[in-house]
Amino acid sequence: MGKRWSAELELAGAGGEPVDLWRTLASHGVADLAPNAIDEEERTLETTLALPRGRARTIRIRSGAWTVAGSGRMLRSPTVFEDVVKTVCTTNCAWSATVRMVGALVSELGVEAPDGRRAFPTPEAMAKANAAFYKGKVRAGYRGPYLRSLASDVAAGKLELEALDDPQLPDEEVAARLLELPGCGPYATAHMMMLLGRYSRLILDSWTRPKYARLRGRKASDKTIERRFRPYRDYAGLAFWLYLTRDWVEEP
Repeated sequence: MGKRWSAELELAGAGGEPVDLWRTLASHGVADLAPNAIDEEERTLETTLALPRGRARTIRIRSGAWTVAGSGRMLRSPTVFEDVVKTVCTTNCAWSATVRMVGALVSELGVEAPDGRRAFPTPEAMAKANAAFYKGKVRAGYRGPYLRSLASDVAAGKLELEALDDPQLPDEEVAARLLELPGCGPYATAHMMMLLGRYSRLILDSWTRPKYARLRGRKASDKTIERRFRPYRDYAGLAFWLYLTRDWVEEP
């Protein structure tokens, strides 16, 4: 086991506004995929991060002895690559399948930390895995070739996913680049856009549509939903997501 270390950091938004840590940790399901582990009772996040020279360390994040108020932020992975892979693993499947696929990638390919937990695998590690691994171990189905292609292109320097994090890029350009990625359709693009802090697109899928219908008491077409949130303009997708997930965190 490595030496334990702790520090207290001030949590504030870009404009100095307060940030609700727990609402950020509970912002979306992908936040709880391996190597992340969220404890709802303790309201903490544990995750394992890959470090230089083939090392890894596990960290634990929790609120300090102060109160904040402020939701509307999404918990992201350390890299855009990790978020893209996890997003592809959410397409056209039950959540249990997503957890299984991501868990297998981490347990089989991730660098091990001193405490035995593993980090999310690097593009190089995923690129080296053969098709049989993705079919048998990960059981990724049609996503297997997509994941291998993504990892191989990133590892070879042909694809620079981290460039999508550039705030100077227009939303439409980011969306266009995402749509060009293997396995990344309109849903995955909207999901990734929100993780990248670009909130104009609504995530419309097999979970959000029924949840919206339950909250409203009736079904609605995608066009109707989009029209209702259009007044939020660049933040329409975020407003939609907050409307759907408000009950995920108990109000004080």
